[in-house]
Amino acid sequence: MYNAKPFRGKLASRTKEEWEKQIEAFERDEDVLLASMYEARLAFASKHKDTGPYGFHYGIVAEGKDYAQAVIEVTHKRVREPQLKLLQITLEPHLDLDNRDGAVIAAPEEGLQLLVSSITAALRLTFTDHPSLVLKIYARTDYMRAFLAQVAEVLSRDETPIPEGLYIEWEGRWLLFKMNNR
Repeated sequence: MYNAKPFRGKLASRTKEEWEKQIEAFERDEDVLLASMYEARLAFASKHKDTGPYGFHYGIVAEGKDYAQAVIEVTHKRVREPQLKLLQITLEPHLDLDNRDGAVIAAPEEGLQLLVSSITAALRLTFTDHPSLVLKIYARTDYMRAFLAQVAEVLSRDETPIPEGLYIEWEGRWLLFKMNNR
């Protein structure tokens, strides 16, 4: 079970420590190049904890852990149709499916579960902490687009229990989870 927690203070510092250990464990040249991406991501999330009333970073934390296994970036727009946008999901280095060679992914199933949990956490935030009628998830890469297409297909099946009034559609590279505005 994973929980979304605001990414600040002790959670941010422990996550940085743990992710740096994972980065140091990589021995391949291309893995070393990825270190700067993780460091930049964590620095940005730590510096921009809550960017005004609209931007937020959350750590996705497994029960019993004191660091984030993923960091999500969301924006909350209170426009005509209030919406939450999930702009980025950054998995901890040893689980990152998008930036790693398939042969060296530590635990692909755990990585997929973490992606699903990150999306589920964003859905919960959409209807609680940041009341919205829409959750938009941006498919930044082709891998993420393919993954989100699978998620949408599974959730669209009749036998899948989704909240009443919630429907799923694509808008360009955005996957939308929308509530009917009765």
